[in-house]
Amino acid sequence: MWACSSLAADALGRPSAPSHELPSVRLRSFHLAPLAHSAFPTQPMVPWCVDLLPLRKVRAGIVSHAAPLPNPPAPEQSMAMPVSRHWTSADVRELIQEDRPWPRYELLDGELLVTPAPRGPHQTAAAELLLLLRPYAYDRRIGVAFLSPADLELRPGTIMQPDVFVVPNGSVRVVGRDHEWSDITSLLLAVEILSPSSLRTDRVLKRDFYLTNNVQEYWIVDCDARVVERWRPEQETPELLRETLTWTPRPGEPLLIDLPALFARIDETWQALRASGLGRESGTR
Repeated sequence: MWACSSLAADALGRPSAPSHELPSVRLRSFHLAPLAHSAFPTQPMVPWCVDLLPLRKVRAGIVSHAAPLPNPPAPEQSMAMPVSRHWTSADVRELIQEDRPWPRYELLDGELLVTPAPRGPHQTAAAELLLLLRPYAYDRRIGVAFLSPADLELRPGTIMQPDVFVVPNGSVRVVGRDHEWSDITSLLLAVEILSPSSLRTDRVLKRDFYLTNNVQEYWIVDCDARVVERWRPEQETPELLRETLTWTPRPGEPLLIDLPALFARIDETWQALRASGLGRESGTR
């Protein structure tokens, strides 16, 4: 028999909270400990570690060495590889192929994160942001905006691929040869477009990584809730922005993003495609 708190019942059985209510959740896991009077005294008394978020919504499932691995993920999930192997950046780069951008491979603390191809609205949101960020950054000579795939190595032994990111001028390690993504040492901005399969990865794992590894600002774009969560390294909680996002990476005129208009353009794109019969989504994020 196992001692299990009401929090565990929420994590395992009850419906999860709407995506826009989750940013303040900081706990990553809880333990199920065996009761003193076990009905199975011959079985080893080994605690389990279980994710607080339902496994079906965990993009990168991390399970302790004492726990049995979960069932194989459904196609819409992205899971970390078993903890029995410690992956290195060299291992992961062998998996990455320039002519095949998907699945996307990332590496964090020895865990391999595998992400399937995203759905159309996800990519539309990324493209719309790129169209806003690139001319602003370029015209003011503060940096260049990109879309992934891009295997960034902001910290040795890691590989991250934010959906959209801005590289500041002067942040490349090596000069005088063809540059690699791994030459980039810092970011003005990293952006992840939230999807059901990436809730935990984007809001916990990547947030913690970006904010401690030379990323000036981190945005989580929730198209369903129509909100942007903005994180900065000095913050304990995010700003939840629903009307105007003001980005000022350097002193001077800021970039103002009308968020209702941004989300409306994303919706309109796919409404037009559906009306023309071309809107069948083939991705999974």
